[in-house]
Order: sequence, then C-alpha cells, then structure tokens
Amino acid sequence: MQGLELCRRFFFEVGLPEIQKQLPELLPHLAAGLSGGSQCHGNDDEQSRDHDWGPGFIVWLDDVAFHRFNQPLHAMLDTLPQEYLGYGWQKVTAAQKSCTIAEIKAFMRAKIGVVRRPDDDATWLTIPEEQLFELSHTAIFYDAPAEITNRIQSFANYPEEIWKNRMVKALRELWQWKVRHIERAMKRKDVITAQLLWGKFCEHAMKAGFLLNHEYAPYDKWRYVQFLKLPEFGQEVGTWISSGLNDANQMVDAAQKIQSLYTQKLYAMGFTPAEMPDSGYEDMELQAYAVAIYTTIQNSEIRADLALSPFGRRSIPAN
Repeated sequence: MQGLELCRRFFFEVGLPEIQKQLPELLPHLAAGLSGGSQCHGNDDEQSRDHDWGPGFIVWLDDVAFHRFNQPLHAMLDTLPQEYLGYGWQKVTAAQKSCTIAEIKAFMRAKIGVVRRPDDDATWLTIPEEQLFELSHTAIFYDAPAEITNRIQSFANYPEEIWKNRMVKALRELWQWKVRHIERAMKRKDVITAQLLWGKFCEHAMKAGFLLNHEYAPYDKWRYVQFLKLPEFGQEVGTWISSGLNDANQMVDAAQKIQSLYTQKLYAMGFTPAEMPDSGYEDMELQAYAVAIYTTIQNSEIRADLALSPFGRRSIPAN
C-alpha cells in the first residue's frame, strides 16, 4: 500500500470518527489531508518507509478555530494509534508527530513564503518552483470551509508573465549546454566532458517540459520520475534522455530531437523565432525562441530579471 492511500484510510476510518465523537463542534471548521513527501505525488515505495512515512494526517484550521480547538484537538490526536493496517513509523519521534495541526496562513507561509496568491507577478520570482510543486500536490481529504483548498488551487499555474520568464531561462540553459558545451565537446572527441554535461542539459530539458505542460517541476530527486508522467513529452523526451545517458554517441542526436519537439510546440503556441545576429554559432534556434518569448513580456520587472544581454545585444564568442 502506498502512503497516500494509507493516510486517507487512517483519517476516514480512525481520525474522523474520533473527531466526530469527541469534538463534533470542530466539524464545520475542519480540513484535513497530507502535504509533503513522495507519498503525496505517488512516488513512495518500500525504500521510502525508512523515514517520514506512516499513518497520519494534517488538520488545517483558520486562525480563530486554531486558537479555539488547538489544545483539545492535540490531546485527542495524541490518543490515535501509531500503527494502522500493519504499517507503522520507523522512528518513535516521527510517530509522535504523525497527526499535526496547522494554522492555514502559517502553513502557507512555511511552504512558499506567502499566505495567498500574489497580486504582483514579481513576487512569484521569489517562490522556489519545487515548493510550488509540493504545494500543488497537497492531498485534501476533507475540507468543510474550503479555505485551504481554495488557497492551494489558486497556485495551480504560473501567471503568464512568470511562465514566459521561466521558459526563457530554460531555453537559454538548453542552448548553453547543448550548443556551447556538449556538441563542441563531442567534436573535440572529449566524450567524458560531454557525458558529465549531459545531466545539466537533461535537467533543463525536463524543466522546459514541465513548463510546456503547465506543471511545476519537483526537486532533483523526483524530477525524472515525475517527468515521465507528463501527458505531453514525458515518455518521448524521457526516452531520448535515457538514450543519451546510456550511449554517448546518441547525445547530440537526442538533444537535437528534444530541441525540435520543444520548438515545434512553441511555434504551435504562436511564437515565431526571432532573427538573430551572427554569433559564431550555427545553431541559434533555442535562443531565437527565447528572444521571441522575451519580447512578449510586458512587465518591466519580469523582463529585467532576465538580463537579456546574451540575446543579440552582443554576440557570444564561439569558444
């Protein structure tokens, strides 16, 4: 059994009945679920059970309800079993914190640094993408007031200007690792260097793929596993990533195929590659699309964050 299903059953079969019995007046204020960890995005396995894995849930309350119910609810949660359906916690200290209470605004601030969706796009630049991934994969089991659900759902996607900012950055990185480094290393027959740099190219290829699917990318540990689940590009690009990793002679071709898939998608989305000045490099397609996206950004702060000097304001020497 995976952790999310275990925790869901633990809440509905153990936790909720006790709340209904001991604190029925809490029910109109009650929200419960799970947030953080591989179990929330379905990637947990037997290996995951050696830390922070077991039956439990979070209770979310607004400020008023938190101050009213925190103490009696804590006392009740402390009486719940620390094992369920034959599954327990590896460490006693983790088991003692298996059922927690969070004030909603404090929870949001701890997760992403803000309590609600920012009104200004620039604030989004301060929120790490992996934290948005974790927030968006919070599992809600029960939510009578719907406040935590609404707050989390408001972060489902980047604002358009931030999406463009992130995509420009991803395309710049893809171009750098593909054209400036991997292709040139292979021409020099420096296979080891090219192989070492393949991981950097793949990192940004996956980040770009998440953006093109309008999903957030997780942190390194789960990026490839989660990438394979994407409805568009996940399996196809995942295959090319694997082929380049397993055979150095496939890297240049694999990178080109990934580039072609992404630029075709961007063209279909309405972006036309910009004309680029002579830079000494034969392949400037990724940069040309980055410039095309950049020119559509209206917010001056979002444009300034990109420090666009490599794109045509000066040429880049071919080292």
